[in-house]
Formats: sequence, structure tokens, C-alpha cells
Amino acid sequence: MKNIYFLFGLWFAVLLTACSPTEEITKDIKVTSISLSLSDVNPNREVVLTEGNEKQLNVVVSPEDATNKTLSYTSSNKAVFTVDSYGNLTAVKEGAAFLIISAEDESQITITYRVIVRSVENSIPVTSLSINNAAEGRISLSKNETLQLQTTVLPANASIKTVVYESKNEKIFTVTSSGILTGISAGEAELTVTAGDNSGVKASYAVVVTGGGKLVQSISIENIGNGTRTLQTNSSLPLQIKILPNDADNKNVSYTSSNEKIFTINSSGLISALAAGNANVTVTALDPPYASATASIIVTTKAPDLTGPDGPYLLYPTNGSAKIVYADEGGYIIEKTVSTSTSDFTLNVISHDKKSRFDVKLQPVLQRSPSKRNSPDKLFVLSDPHANFNAFINILKVKNVIDSQLKWSYGTNELFIAGDVFDRGDDATTIFWLIYKLQQEARDAGGRVTFIYGNHESMVLKNDLSYTTQKYKDLVSIYSKTTSYGTTFFNKNTELGRWLAMSNTIEIVGTDLFVHAGLGQNFYDRNLDIDRDVNTVMSEAIFLTSGARNTYSTHSKFLFESATAAVGGAGPIWYRGMVGYSGHEALKESTLDLMLQRYSVKRIIVGHTIHTDISTYYSGKVIGVNVDNQANWTAGRGRGILIEKGKTYIVYDTKADKEL
Repeated sequence: MKNIYFLFGLWFAVLLTACSPTEEITKDIKVTSISLSLSDVNPNREVVLTEGNEKQLNVVVSPEDATNKTLSYTSSNKAVFTVDSYGNLTAVKEGAAFLIISAEDESQITITYRVIVRSVENSIPVTSLSINNAAEGRISLSKNETLQLQTTVLPANASIKTVVYESKNEKIFTVTSSGILTGISAGEAELTVTAGDNSGVKASYAVVVTGGGKLVQSISIENIGNGTRTLQTNSSLPLQIKILPNDADNKNVSYTSSNEKIFTINSSGLISALAAGNANVTVTALDPPYASATASIIVTTKAPDLTGPDGPYLLYPTNGSAKIVYADEGGYIIEKTVSTSTSDFTLNVISHDKKSRFDVKLQPVLQRSPSKRNSPDKLFVLSDPHANFNAFINILKVKNVIDSQLKWSYGTNELFIAGDVFDRGDDATTIFWLIYKLQQEARDAGGRVTFIYGNHESMVLKNDLSYTTQKYKDLVSIYSKTTSYGTTFFNKNTELGRWLAMSNTIEIVGTDLFVHAGLGQNFYDRNLDIDRDVNTVMSEAIFLTSGARNTYSTHSKFLFESATAAVGGAGPIWYRGMVGYSGHEALKESTLDLMLQRYSVKRIIVGHTIHTDISTYYSGKVIGVNVDNQANWTAGRGRGILIEKGKTYIVYDTKADKEL
């Protein structure tokens, strides 16, 4: 009997333990993005190998704390290359095929890269390697400090430009596959850099790690964006430099001109332009590792091209190279060839009034948002920024979407821009680059930034510059001797063009449907599938001429239509009949209800039509969020909406949110 009581007690104790309410439940964290290291790909984001080569891929999985980071690798043609389960590529024979990398968790995220295998006969070997931030063969850093190596591979058109870094003594320093050095302990050890092809080219450097003190690691010239500045003869320019870390022990620097007949520079960093020509200015730290920054100065006798800065525009000519076109802070148009394959490649963006600056790294993979998804905790919605950069960033700063340095600070939440960045102002390109940058920063944080097409994107991309400011017309006229601004700087062989091609026209977030202008009777009658018939078609046809758009698909002419002749005749980026516009026939509420039912949503949120303040229609089933952003900022009226926990609020620059 005692044994029976003992067993019963034991069973009861186990039961209590199993049912304990304090038991911790592990949260499943899904993969949000996959990308290859920039060192693995060329400027066109292709992996290039030579026959017989092997390559270990460096794959970045985000977030770092994802529960299941297991990946699968597939070759679309094993006769060209093979890949094993660890991401080791083997080039088999000349040709091209696709590498498919997939997350094996529930996210089902997949990315695809083109792999090009070249024959030994057709390959261009590496001839030399050098590390730009080394001085006289030495690299210096402090214990626990990090340093991003900047490596030059020659020739510039080498078939395979990837490199392999190795520390000969990891007790002194370590180095990652992307070239980040970390000082471990005081001492000196060798760093080798080896070309990733079969050339056998190698370079060696001495790495000196000091025991204490903060050394200058990097210097940048803040008022020479993208490495080149043009000055008119007899003008001057005081350099503005940035030194990192901010608390370096010795922040003194030296300034030099490579040709003092072209320009001179004094000990305070003031450049004086003397005669027409090109020369370099270099700023160098006085202590090891002698960090430096060099920029090109062009001195000319001609007047500036534009009234202020613009760009940059990153273009990909058909020869496989890359170049940037921009107007510098003096308003001079500059074009130069660049290499986008290095990990430190950065675009410098400056607002038209020169008051805001930020740097942009290229997105590893351009991604289209899913057209239907769950709503985040907070969804912040704006519309029609129309090239007004200051009004755009002010509301984002006030609502803590971005910080004072224009970096993403909205966590796992979402910023939604309902179209029309182009036209009516001088900062369209600036805003596009900021959205581009924030999109990747948000993705890295588990959040999202979404941009959908407006009618002004449709206009400018087919070179309709009716509302475009003179600055952009002058830029394309001087640069290409044409009026084709949209097709010159935003075609699908440009970075911003490729990025815009990933945008949608309609998206559903939770129970809200977002579209730039509205959906009329004609849209309802066509019974369109949002992905197949609208988003896919418009993201391809938007780069075509009006005539080509009209014949691209069964519905493409209607999708871009602005006419009012038919009942509800205008397409989704033009139709105003949902918000009381007399020029477009109003949508019947009965049809609206059927539309909501068809797409399983409760509301439609639109921009396009300017309102004095955030407005609702059809008893709140339609919300108009487009306002005059500058006027409403000044007057303290609504600027957008915030959707949070089932409630919708009007947001303001100068006062608390108010429930709609």
C-alpha cells in the first residue's frame, strides 16, 4: 500500500511540473532576409567564376537571432556549376545559370543570383591587389578597435574581383571575409590578401595593434560628396571634415594639394582655386594608421550648371560598368565611372538647400513587398511628398520614424508612402534615396518601408515633365542634350529604376487597401487580380511609352488612363471619384461595398487629391490622406495617419495625434 501511495505522489508531482504556468515558451523568430556578401558579387550582383574554381559563399541571414537559419542551395544547371549544402560553389564549364538560396524555416524566403562561369581562355586575371587604408605597408589599430579594409583589385575589368583575407596570428588580430579587422592584443602580425581567381596574386601587410589610446580610423570630407567637387577660378572652399572615432586622442590633420598651380590649401583646410585644371586634395591624420581622405578638385572658368546639388544617379551602361552622374554642391554636373562591388561603396546624397546629408549603401537584393500582408503594430501613412524634403523628414522625425541622423528608428513598424515623390519641388531624387536607404534599414530591424506608384511616377518615367521643376530639365538637357529626364536617369539600367520596378500599385495591409488615387466603377467591372492584372503589369509597363503601355496587356491602357469619358473611367493612379472630385463620376456606395467585399478589406486609403486636412468619405470607408504638406506643416494641420491597435489617428508636426 505504501508503494501505491508513493507512486501516486510521484505521478502528481510530475503532473504539477508539466502544467506549471511559469514554464517559458520559446518565441519562433523567422528569417526576414537573405543576401550574399558584397565581396561575392560584381556590380551587377552576379557571381562570376572561372572554370575549375571553387568558392565558399558568404551568406548573411537576418535577423541574427533567427530561430532556424538553415539554408538550402540549388543550381539551376549543374552542367555549369554545382553547389553543396554548405554553400560551396564549383564552376564546371563556361555558361550561365542561377543560384537559388532558400530559408528552410516557415518564412520560405528565397533569393536568386545569376552565376556566370567563364572559360580560362576568356577570363581576365587579377594582376595586383592593394589595401588603400595601409601606409607604407603597415596598418595600425588599437586593441578592441575595428577597421574596414578598403581593397583595390586591378585591372578594373578583372573577371573575378573577390579576395580572401587571412590573419597569420589571430591572437594579435582577426579579419572577417568582408575585410573587417579587429585588434585582439598588442603586437604585430601579418595580413595576407589573395585574389579569388586562379591568378595566384597576393599582397601582404604588417598589422600593428597598440595597447591603448584611441587612434583616428577614418576621415571623410563632408562637403565634397561622391569624391569630386568643381570650383570656379578665384573662388574658395573651406573643407568640412569628419573624424572617427569622435573621441580620438589626436584629431589634428594635414592638408595637401597635388598641384598648387591649380589650387592651394592652407593649414585650416581652406582651398583657393587658382587656374583651370584637375588636382587632388588629401587630408591625413598625424598619427598611425595615418587615416586619410582624398577628393578630386576640378577648377574651371565656367559658371555652374545648376542652382544647387542633385543626384546622384547610378547608371549601369550595357558594357557592365557603373557610373554616377550628379550635380555637386556648387551646381556643377559631374560624371564618373565607379566600382559598386566593394564593401565600402557609398553614395553621398545632399538636399537641394545643402542642409541635410546622408550616405546610402546599395541594397544587397532589391525586393518587392507582398501585396497582401498582416498589419504591424504601428502603420504610419503619408502621401504625395512631391520633392519637399524638409516637410517629409520633419514629420518623420517628430513621430520618431527616423532619428536626427535620418536613420530608421521605427523598429518593427511600417512607413507607407502612397505615391508621388516626383515633381513640384527640387528634392525628388533626395527623397527617393532616403526611402531606398530607410527600406533596407527597416528590413534589417524587422520593419518595413513601402512606396507605391502615383500618377507623377507614371508621368515622369515616360518623360512627361509638365510639373517638373527647371532644375531637372536643365540637368538632362546639359547632360544628354535631350528632354528625356525619366528615361535617362530612371530606366531599368539604373539603380533607382531597378528599385522602382519593385514597387506595387495596390497593397493590402491588414483590412486596409492602399492605392494612390482610387478605384472606380470601371475597375470593379473588370474584376482584376491585384498581383497578376495590376501590380505586375504596371511595374513593367510604367517604363514604356504611352503607346507601348496601351498595348502591353488587356487592361494596361485602362490602368494608366486619366480620362473621364467612361463611367469611373480613370485608372487607379488617377481616379478621384471616391473623394468628391466633380471631374470624375462618384463611385456608388453599393459598388464600394462590393469592392470591399471582393478584396476582403474594410477601408480604402488614397492620396492624390489634395485636402485641407485628412478627410473621410462613405462613413469612414474611404480615407483621403493627401494634403499640402508645406502648408499643413506651417498651419499645424494633419499630415498623415497612424493605424495602431485597431484605431486610426491623424498625425501632426506640432501637436499630439488625434483619433480619426
